[in-house]
Parts: sequence; structure tokens; C-alpha cells
Amino acid sequence: MFSIDYDKFLLQLLPSFLRTPKRVSYLKTLLSASKQLYQKFIIYATQKNYELEHNGQRYSIENVLNDRFDPIQRRIYNSDGFNKDRIYIYGTIENKPLFLPKYIYGSDDYNDTGIDFIVWIPNAIVLSADDVLELNALVKKYKLDGKRFKTARI
Repeated sequence: MFSIDYDKFLLQLLPSFLRTPKRVSYLKTLLSASKQLYQKFIIYATQKNYELEHNGQRYSIENVLNDRFDPIQRRIYNSDGFNKDRIYIYGTIENKPLFLPKYIYGSDDYNDTGIDFIVWIPNAIVLSADDVLELNALVKKYKLDGKRFKTARI
């Protein structure tokens, strides 16, 4: 982006005959508030640039989650939602199909449950309750509107 060295900038604007140590230190003191604001701005701009570099694509969400929760091994990944069709049992006498019991597959395993993607988190990554809330908030922030997700442990 850009970089401003306020001490150098001060000396460049101050005429050479006014550059006494006392005056320079006084002006540096006056500029200290501007330096602090500039540092806060740089941190804010860096954070916003990071947010703008990521979007709702699968790899992008994975990168954000791995940067935050598993920066070294990067084991968090996304996959498509479950896509199993419901299995019907047809009797010869009955005219109505019956669902297989839900204990054959979990209730979220079918494609009509509305889960579009799953965030897989290894059991080795220890997450507190606040971390889980932050993880869900990060996914909600970057995912596309209308997409539904589920977090699961592996």
C-alpha cells in the first residue's frame, strides 16, 4: 500500500535553520498522536484487504478457517453436502412407499435435508465454545447467501 515515515517527513518539511534538537523533539511529540492513528489505520487496512481477498469459494473458506484455527497443518476442509437418495420399500399389497428407518443413515445424510456443504474439523484441533461460535461466524461471513452448511468432526 503505502508507508509514511513521520520522523523523516518532519525533518523534510522543517527548514534546516529551525532543526534544533529541542524543536524537533517537540514536533515529534505533537506528531505522536498522528503516528498512533496511522498504525491503527495500517492494521485496519491490512485486515480489510485480507477479508477482500477471500470469498465464498470452497478453497477460500478453507484458507480462512485454516489460517485462524490450524495454521501449521491446515487440516480443515470442506466437502459437498450429503447426496444420498431416500430408499423406499415397496410392498406388493401396499400402494404407498415406506421410508427406511432413519437409523440406517443419519437424518442429515439425505440430499433433501438442505445441507449444501460440510466443514470437516479434525478431532485433534481443540475448539472451545467460543471458537466454535467464531468458526460458524467465519463460515457465515464468507459463504454465499442461501447456502447451508454443517460442521462435523473427523
